[in-house]
Amino acid sequence: MSDRAIQSNGIEIAKIDSPPLSELVKEANQNSNNLYAEVLLRTLGVQNPNAAGRTVLEHGLTSVTSKLNQFGINKTEIELTDGSGLARQNWSTPAAFVKVLQAMSQELEGKYFRESLPIAGVSGTLQNRFQNSPAKGITRAKTGTLTGVTALSGYIEPPNYPSIAFSIMINQSPDFAPVQRNAIDEIVGLLARLRSC
Repeated sequence: MSDRAIQSNGIEIAKIDSPPLSELVKEANQNSNNLYAEVLLRTLGVQNPNAAGRTVLEHGLTSVTSKLNQFGINKTEIELTDGSGLARQNWSTPAAFVKVLQAMSQELEGKYFRESLPIAGVSGTLQNRFQNSPAKGITRAKTGTLTGVTALSGYIEPPNYPSIAFSIMINQSPDFAPVQRNAIDEIVGLLARLRSC
C-alpha cells in the first residue's frame, strides 16, 4: 500500500518490515519450509504482473519458467505447478537441476543462493546426515522427499577437485526413504573424495 493510500484511509498503527529476500530463501531451503517456498513464488508473481497468466501463482510460474529458459532449460526437462515441489504434477530431470545449479553459480545473486543451502552434517535438513562422511562441511544441498521419491541436489567442494554441481533423484523405489537417503549419501561421499589426476 502506498503512503498516499495510507494517508487517505487512516493512520498507520503498526508496521512489520520483512527480512531481506536472502534470509527468506535461506529459511525455505535450510528447513524445507514449504510455506515460504509457496509465498516466495506468489511474491514473484505479484512483482511481475505482466507475465502471461491469470493468477498470481501463474504469474510466478511464468517468471520462473522464463528464467529457466534463459538458463537453457525447456519444458521437456522440467515442469512446475507450485513453489514447494509437493504437487505430483511437478517433475524434473536431474540434468535440469544441474543446469540450474551451474547457472546460479554464474549469477550475481548466486552467492546468496548457495549460502541458503543446508551444509552437510552442520545445518538445516542435512544437520544429522553425513556425520562420518568426507562430504561433511563441504557439501551444500537441498533435499527433496515425497512418498516414493528421495532427492538431493547441490554443490560439493572436494579439497582436491573443482567444485561439483550434482543432482541425485530416486523415484518409484520399493525401498523405504532411509534406505534411499543412505544410498544417496554414499554417492555424495564418493564424489567428495574425488581427486584431480
